[in-house]
Amino acid sequence: MLNLRIGTLLASALISLAVRAGSVPSLGQPSGTVGSWGLLPAKHRVGVIRGSRTNNHGSHYLFGQSAIPLEQGDGYYKNTLLSVNAVNYGLTRHLSVGGGVELLSIITGRESGPVYFLNAKLAANISDVFHVGLSGFYVSYPFPGNLEDPQFTEKRPGFAVLMGAVTIGDPDFQITLSAGASKDWDANKERPTVNISGMARFFPRVALITENWFFLDSPDNYSLYCFGVRFIGETVAVDVALANNKQIREEVLPIGLPIIGVSVAF
Repeated sequence: MLNLRIGTLLASALISLAVRAGSVPSLGQPSGTVGSWGLLPAKHRVGVIRGSRTNNHGSHYLFGQSAIPLEQGDGYYKNTLLSVNAVNYGLTRHLSVGGGVELLSIITGRESGPVYFLNAKLAANISDVFHVGLSGFYVSYPFPGNLEDPQFTEKRPGFAVLMGAVTIGDPDFQITLSAGASKDWDANKERPTVNISGMARFFPRVALITENWFFLDSPDNYSLYCFGVRFIGETVAVDVALANNKQIREEVLPIGLPIIGVSVAF
């Protein structure tokens, strides 16, 4: 079944790229008229597994997002480790925006303000199983890495990433490859950045999920590997995962840092 599905995904992607005018046939669905830009509308709500419920959480992973767009007017709220709160919303058929705040940084009451982040994604469905996107996010935090260095006393560090992405698959079975650049104002460095993420819904209510980040800055490349399980409900999804790299194994836990997240679609 796995081999057949991968073959179906690749074949559908190739066919959709070759046929771009008039009507575009989609696997398992009647032919439909091509919309603006020759792209297909966002129709990704029906689970492909027999007896499964609608999957409203195929557009995002543990932290980042896939190239599958949110439908216009749809969105989700996500809480991670009780402290990080984020909301994403589909403004148009192709554009979604979001933002959030970290609660502990508000409680500490630093004069420079809390940790907050903003993000945006421009994405389109080339076919039912081939999606492209451009996304970026910015994180602002009030605590520089070197608090004793005078040059950082009046500086608010930040971190930003801009990436292009390709997703092959649907909300239930997908893999995403993203590449771009990051800017770290604290370290005053720019780094090439790569992300490889995926999700596989083998059971109606359970999917495996992974998200892996690579910040390339030789000889000190930084990476973060995340693997876990997503429990899928009608509107709520719960992620239980481990985040791991060399620093986490040596300074936090050998098995990795536990990550628990709850997403509510609306």
